[in-house]
Amino acid sequence: MTVGLVVGKFAPLHRGHQLVIESARHQSDHVIVAVYDSPQFEPRVSIRAGWIGSLYPDVETLVLPDSCPKGSDTKVTAVYAKQWLALRREIATVFSSESYGERFAHEIGASHTAVDPRRRLVPVSGSSIRADPYAHRRFLEPIVYRDLVRKVCLVGAESTGKTSLAAALARHFSTCWAPEYGRELYERKRGVLDFDDLLEIAREHLRREERLRLNSRRYLFCDTNALATVFWSRFYFSRVDPELERLAQSVQNDYDYVLCAADIPYEQDGWRETGGGSEWLRHQAEIREGLERRGLAYIDARGTLAERVTAISELLS
Repeated sequence: MTVGLVVGKFAPLHRGHQLVIESARHQSDHVIVAVYDSPQFEPRVSIRAGWIGSLYPDVETLVLPDSCPKGSDTKVTAVYAKQWLALRREIATVFSSESYGERFAHEIGASHTAVDPRRRLVPVSGSSIRADPYAHRRFLEPIVYRDLVRKVCLVGAESTGKTSLAAALARHFSTCWAPEYGRELYERKRGVLDFDDLLEIAREHLRREERLRLNSRRYLFCDTNALATVFWSRFYFSRVDPELERLAQSVQNDYDYVLCAADIPYEQDGWRETGGGSEWLRHQAEIREGLERRGLAYIDARGTLAERVTAISELLS
């Protein structure tokens, strides 16, 4: 059985990498793709390895801890990779598009196949994509591009400016924002939401987020999320559907959070319920406590809309 090897950071995985992997698959009985941890690159290695596993389930995907000495030459890197992999089978061929590929292959006793080394078939590099993923979307699979868009969730009690801020931030960054699906359903049902509605609200809102991510530029600003729905459920119904809690926990770390302060006048638009008094402030306090209890860092957004946009954009940038 011939074994092909592809090694890289895949930060991010792009169509050039895929050409190398697919060449290895066509010319080998078995393919190993070794992904360097490289924690200085985003996203984390589990996501990068997951892309390969999802797109190429027939490939063996391994993670190489990033413990090779910095500045190592090709020989040291190759010996490190071979020792760590501890393969009980011979690598027949190393497939790569990099200049070091042939030397690397020689050091592990394999042949080398260069795949599009001059980038003529796929004219792109990882560094150019990292500089502007949006401009290079055509070189990325949707599941890859989606993970390069940071989701920023705006939370807070009603009438703390979440919707206005999400829209303003989207304009500022020339990107998309995800309106609150719960509000849409609330108005459709003429102001009457049932406890059982909340799980579907969270699920549908998440589905819409994921669709919007594919057309977003670096950030997607979300007017609430599944976790915000948990806070809302606990405040209004004094209980939370266990399935909603599980959903919230599964996605809560996928966001950066902005807590919109209750330092602007409460506006009654005919749909809001707390009235801007003590209940409004209690809900706001519960949301803050909920974020802190879960260990979720957040930006405290205060002041006018313009002041909030300026402060948040500086912190995100």
